[in-house]
Amino acid sequence: MLRHKLFSIMTAVSLFASQGAYAKTKQARPNDVADSYVLTSGNLFRMVKGNKCQITNNVKDFKVSQHPNDLAMIYFEKGGDLYMLRNAADLSGNCPKAEKKVLVKSIKKYSVIPSTKSIIVNITLSNSGLLQAWDNNKVISTQSNVAEYKVNNTFGKAGDVDADTIAFIRDNQQNAYKINGKVETKPEKAAGNVLVKILAAIFNIAMESIDTEAVVASQPVHSTSTMIKNIKKATYSWDKFDAFKKDLRKLGKLPVATIKDVLDEFSSDQKKFDVIEHLVDAGKMPNLSGSDITGILAKFSFNSKKFDVIKNVKKQIKSVDGDELIDIIVSVRGY
Repeated sequence: MLRHKLFSIMTAVSLFASQGAYAKTKQARPNDVADSYVLTSGNLFRMVKGNKCQITNNVKDFKVSQHPNDLAMIYFEKGGDLYMLRNAADLSGNCPKAEKKVLVKSIKKYSVIPSTKSIIVNITLSNSGLLQAWDNNKVISTQSNVAEYKVNNTFGKAGDVDADTIAFIRDNQQNAYKINGKVETKPEKAAGNVLVKILAAIFNIAMESIDTEAVVASQPVHSTSTMIKNIKKATYSWDKFDAFKKDLRKLGKLPVATIKDVLDEFSSDQKKFDVIEHLVDAGKMPNLSGSDITGILAKFSFNSKKFDVIKNVKKQIKSVDGDELIDIIVSVRGY
């Protein structure tokens, strides 16, 4: 029995090592000719009718545009610049031509906007401080000297004071602006100090003149059950994810049982992985035992994503005995 366990462990370690340059896979949106996109060792591919078609190389990362009206199917970073890829027009042959172009030089940050309620589909910020908000084919709003921006998670929410605001901006002089996501217009400078306080809380800005503790203290107390209810109320996966992120800011580290309940609200492995990744990045992932890991992995269908989960939460794994290690290996390898 021990020899069999050791053999299983060594085999799994060999398997993991062979996946050192693991692939990041994301599903394409419904009106894309591609089924999915894959990034491995800097090489970016799209899967078209079972064919693995290379788009380009030396890619740092990419995001799929979920907005159905966006001319860009994906955005990707290469050589410090932001590129877009259009949908394929000519489907003759196994791999259609990749129609790509540079969108922003020297990119610092960008966000894709999935909500169909917004006329803005993408927001970009260059290292020079130029922020640009794009509709499906052109820039419709700009702001210079920008230090940071934050997409508004309550955009489109009925009754919310900032329901029309798609993003908040902070410039290098600590001025606050907001971008309207429903009307083509210039960023609006926020009146008074209220929005600045909100921005200070969002961006964790150290500003002596702002009482950020008062802003945080005024937020309603949330429970994990409230989080689950708010996620269930949302229809689309991106709205569910926004509800999850919004409520997570008001909670501490989540219990493993709650994490599994959250994962149950998403159908795709990619969105489930996004939940795990956000929990880790936000410092809200608790310490995990071997049984915790196997319970979380059971929520995923594909071994590649299970492997990504293990790599993402490795710092939270505190106690795993021999039998639990075998359970983890079996759950990833699928036998």
